[in-house]
Amino acid sequence: MINEQRLVDYLLDIIRINSESGDELAMSQRLEADLKAIPGVTVRTETVADYDTNGYNIIAEFPGTVPGDTILLSSHQDTVKPGLDIRPVIEGRTIKSGGDTILAADDKAGIAEIMEVLRVLAEDRIPHRSLEIVFSAGEEVGLCGAKSLDTSRLKAKVGFVLDIAGNAGRVIHTQPGSYHIAADIYGRKAHAGNCPEKGISAIMAAAEAITNMHLLRIDEETTANIGTFKAEYASNIVAEHVHLLGEIRSRSAEKLEAEVQHMEKCLQDACDKVGARLEFSKKLMFGGYKLPADCTAVEMYRKAAAKHGVELTCEGAGGCSDSNVYNARGIQCIVVATGDADNHTAHETCNIDTMNKCAAILLDLVTAE
Repeated sequence: MINEQRLVDYLLDIIRINSESGDELAMSQRLEADLKAIPGVTVRTETVADYDTNGYNIIAEFPGTVPGDTILLSSHQDTVKPGLDIRPVIEGRTIKSGGDTILAADDKAGIAEIMEVLRVLAEDRIPHRSLEIVFSAGEEVGLCGAKSLDTSRLKAKVGFVLDIAGNAGRVIHTQPGSYHIAADIYGRKAHAGNCPEKGISAIMAAAEAITNMHLLRIDEETTANIGTFKAEYASNIVAEHVHLLGEIRSRSAEKLEAEVQHMEKCLQDACDKVGARLEFSKKLMFGGYKLPADCTAVEMYRKAAAKHGVELTCEGAGGCSDSNVYNARGIQCIVVATGDADNHTAHETCNIDTMNKCAAILLDLVTAE
């Protein structure tokens, strides 16, 4: 049985460990030690390539005796800002932050639930599937830990990423791919009062391009956004340079490519119109995936949830997770809820009843034949 008090106490404990992206060392060391303390669990670590951090990826194995393929369980160590010196409080059945930081239940609730399941399996000597556990670094800033992970060493072909807000039974089976784009528009500087006609306004070109773009919600599975528009000149100078940063996300690979091309065309057409020069680049951050709503992972989770009277809500998401990387590398993964809400804000909470239910479902999942 899940030990609710231990689960809650452990979550509160690791919430108090500072682990903003890039500064995961204390969290990495704590999790490595805690995993090694569980009988039967072996642990290895990996540095994270192309990511400036003092932390590291943690990979654990827990051999089982129940027939069936190895199961992957995964959550991430890092948190968004502001996540320093968090002071969690309990009000009724809800865990909250002190109000001036995030709570960090994203994704420490997922970590706590996995750790509680491992402890129950070990101390009660419950037969279970063979398990692989990954606690990644740098998820919040581009899935860095998962991208760096040597997945060739993993045996699992099906997995569960505990990293989505919501009630027990919420499952994400499709997530978008994403491009980041950068654009620099170069015009010609001129005095805006004496001879504006001699200038080529990079701001005008950028503004027209953005006006013509498909932005924000494009359709149910596609979004786009311009996050940076930078041009710093005196008001009497025709601006010669604008720097733009943006992104496109879609759960459709075809739409993703189409919207990137559309965004570049809007920029090029606007530059051509005024005689400006465009430098454009794009970077695929991660690919999307779309699993059937009755795939193996979903059906495994559905059966486990049913034992607790929980019906699944199978959805698509607009955000990404380490599941994007796992699916791209041949491990069928879905994302399951952990009980938190309003993540990435100072209003973030975690429901104790939901967290307990999520852990109980996970326990049944890994012990099922």
